[in-house]
Amino acid sequence: MGAVLLLLWATHFINRSFVKAFGAQLRTLIRNSTSNRVTSFMTGFGVTALLQSSTATTLMTASFIDKNMVGLRAAIAIVIGADLSTTIIAQILVFDLTWLSPALIAVGASLYLRKTLGMKMRSIGNALVALGLVLLSLSLIREISEPLKSSPILLDILHALSTDPTMAILFSGVLTLLIHSSLATVLFYAALASHGIINLDLSVYLIIGANIGGALIPYVATYGSGDDKKRLMMTNIGMRLFVALISLPFLPWIQDAIVYFTEDPTRQVVFFHTGYNIVLACIFLPIVPFIATLASQHIKGSEHNADKRDDSFLDDAYLDRPSLALASAMRETLRMADLILDMTNLMYQALKQDDPELVKMARVSDKTLDKIFKKVILFLTKLERDNLTEAEVQQYERILSFATNLEHSGDIVQHSLSKTIEKKINSKENFSAEGWEEISAFCTDIISNIKTAHSIFISQSIEDAESLIRSKKSLKKGERDSRRKHFVRISENNPDSIGTSGIHTDLIRDLNRINSHITSVAYEVLNTNSPETTG
Repeated sequence: MGAVLLLLWATHFINRSFVKAFGAQLRTLIRNSTSNRVTSFMTGFGVTALLQSSTATTLMTASFIDKNMVGLRAAIAIVIGADLSTTIIAQILVFDLTWLSPALIAVGASLYLRKTLGMKMRSIGNALVALGLVLLSLSLIREISEPLKSSPILLDILHALSTDPTMAILFSGVLTLLIHSSLATVLFYAALASHGIINLDLSVYLIIGANIGGALIPYVATYGSGDDKKRLMMTNIGMRLFVALISLPFLPWIQDAIVYFTEDPTRQVVFFHTGYNIVLACIFLPIVPFIATLASQHIKGSEHNADKRDDSFLDDAYLDRPSLALASAMRETLRMADLILDMTNLMYQALKQDDPELVKMARVSDKTLDKIFKKVILFLTKLERDNLTEAEVQQYERILSFATNLEHSGDIVQHSLSKTIEKKINSKENFSAEGWEEISAFCTDIISNIKTAHSIFISQSIEDAESLIRSKKSLKKGERDSRRKHFVRISENNPDSIGTSGIHTDLIRDLNRINSHITSVAYEVLNTNSPETTG
């Protein structure tokens, strides 16, 4: 039991140490690798190879779904890559690498104990120590497995499982869920197989259960979260169940094939584990867009996260206290700004991933935006302006102006930008490398400007307002430059530029229109604080 607990602790500690050392870079890698399903798959594979935990990669990916930084398609591909990667780790760890354990612990400890090193290197040291302990624990498990062959209790349990495949799958799934690591479970089974405690007939059912249990871990960890998180977790479970169901009738032939490749019981266990996930990747990676659409249509929940909060800060009880009424209207307007930020992010990701589901999500957000806007306007009209101080009148007008401009921005997304992006997705055309670079930079700058406008609305900072106006002018110039460069590329017969000609110019135009509405808050601040106003 001590060796098994050491294995569990060490595998989790490797994950924690690498997250501490490279967490920011790994998160950035996941966010930026959503251009196509193959890139997303390779990202999931690589990140898991470092973290040694597909659960950690899945949970990290799920956190970006809530922030609209990763779409469902990309997330599914990342998870498929993560699932396969953890099987390769198992392939490596079943080799008897006990001789390497002391060296890893020594090097890792020396790195950690050197206080002059930065936190990143010391965290890498921790990870090396933990990896050494993983190898040590596997060696201990192999040693203590031999006496278990004569344990009557264990033999009775294994006999019961071997005669009831369904019970074996359920047992393994629950065990994996309880110990929170499919990798540790598989390595434990491999150690038992090495001493003949479990045979291949039982191993395949236990590995199927471990795979299903591995998908249940992140589902339980995110239970009750956002809709796309739920869809990702249930899709992962569904894919593993599907592979289990189609593999069951062919298990006798699969076992014969495994025995043909290797007679080593340890390797037979991990070969089946790897093969299971290779089949999963081969079936589902090519049809990720279809799977994502299917999940969006049939795995229902509440509306998009933006619409989860129906509760409003607005309360008619505040109308007799203008300062509270204006503060609540201001908070509702900030909700509108958050929605515009979400919608713009969704549009950007939809372009990157050619994902129409993200466009639909943005349209749901616009409905919420319209509802909030109507509530804010109705609430403000109930305030008697004659009872407001001069400062409160200015705040009233700022809220009304910013809310109106945010609503106009939402209309641009709903009625123009979203249609342009859908047109691009349906056309199957690609932007030229230079054209995409210009559009991507435009999107990034506007997202940054929305965040700045949000802050200016709260702080009324003159310095930030002036900076935002400079950014607006720069983007306006960028629009003209982009249009000019685009037409140059067309004149040079660049096929991608020709194929996306109208789409390119329409996108830049719509983005610039949104930016104009967003930056209006900066002019409000400068006008309010101009010498004519203040004097």
